[in-house]
Amino acid sequence: MLEQRYRIDDEVGRGGMGVVYRGTDLTLQRPVAIKTLMAAHAEAETIDSFMREARALASIEHPRVVPVYAVGRHGGAYYMVMKFIEGRPLSEILKTDSKLAPERVRRLLLESLDALGALHDRGLVHRDVKPGNLMVEPTGGVTLMDLGISREVSELGDQTGTHALGTPRYMPPEMIRNAAEDGRADLYSLGVIAWQCLAGRPPFDGPTPMAILFRQAHEPAEPLRKVAPEAPKALVEVVEQAMAKDPEDRFASAAEMRAALTGASAAGGGGGRLMLMLFGAMLVAGGLTAGLWVNATAESAEDAGHPPPPPPPDAAVVDAKVAVDAAVADAKAPVDAQVVDAAPKPKPAPVETVSIKISSTPPGAWVFAGGRRLGRTPFTLDRPKSARGLSVTFERRGHEKAEEVLNLRADGSVHVKLEPLFDLVP
Repeated sequence: MLEQRYRIDDEVGRGGMGVVYRGTDLTLQRPVAIKTLMAAHAEAETIDSFMREARALASIEHPRVVPVYAVGRHGGAYYMVMKFIEGRPLSEILKTDSKLAPERVRRLLLESLDALGALHDRGLVHRDVKPGNLMVEPTGGVTLMDLGISREVSELGDQTGTHALGTPRYMPPEMIRNAAEDGRADLYSLGVIAWQCLAGRPPFDGPTPMAILFRQAHEPAEPLRKVAPEAPKALVEVVEQAMAKDPEDRFASAAEMRAALTGASAAGGGGGRLMLMLFGAMLVAGGLTAGLWVNATAESAEDAGHPPPPPPPDAAVVDAKVAVDAAVADAKAPVDAQVVDAAPKPKPAPVETVSIKISSTPPGAWVFAGGRRLGRTPFTLDRPKSARGLSVTFERRGHEKAEEVLNLRADGSVHVKLEPLFDLVP
């Protein structure tokens, strides 16, 4: 029993950092997962990783990231109480179903990208995205687990000389080289997982971890269409771009990769407008041509006393082409060719701004307004002068959220003290 509230019922998993139990929250009468770490057998780095995971999970609220309810120390063990997720790790599923249907892989990618996007928006990189950390629910939903070696992007500069953590089969090349990392490292690992799910085997394997790491860093994966010919071309292209060795050649963000999967385009609707104009012009031209021909031939046929002959085969096509060419020329016409008012427009009046210095204790809190990130404390915010205040929220991992209203009438400063979310054990 932990805190006279959490009852340990059964062991559900055991890993390199501890044991995970299924338990019961006796106060709220709900199942929970309890992750434990024996302090007596753990190095300082392992304990730090355990606490980092607790803080990282506490800083994120997203349905695809497992939430944490409590963390602390009981006797000789550290523990973390989390939501219990019904399901199986993707690693277990791949043991029995090594090859998954493309549509199932696509859904797995979309939901994993939602979770990674939430991490990256908070300035975090997971750094160990692998099948064992993706929990697949009976409904097919995916939850991201285990943020034990996650880091803030600001902590991931040149790591020369540090020990590379992660899983060789899914580790991005920049992590192997101890180079700078960002969210694109997680996208690479997710691409490797998708390649494995479609092909039925990992793209990089070998007799030893070092052999796998060498291939991961220096050898391209086999073309996916060669080992999974049934996979849709669009899905294959997304997976292979995510697996580019150079982070600059990958998707810039989880949102961009998700957009590529769903077929979203940032190009706008210009192409659709042109196609509609072309289609409409063809219909109109074809209709007019057919109508003129029918009327003319019908009249001449009546005068001659015999049925009208069939229409010339290319007449409608010729007229339609003329209309299409006109529509294309109209759609491509430059803006400056349109008739515009040549009268000079009055210059807008200059906007008066105010500067607000924003800080927090501890520093490093993200400040949001209306869901949009404004900056990270300490920083200076410049805004148009206004009689209305601006409501902002301060968020920092492991701390309670704080709300404040900024006075935009004049220059000023705001300082907020954030309260710890947990009474963490040193």
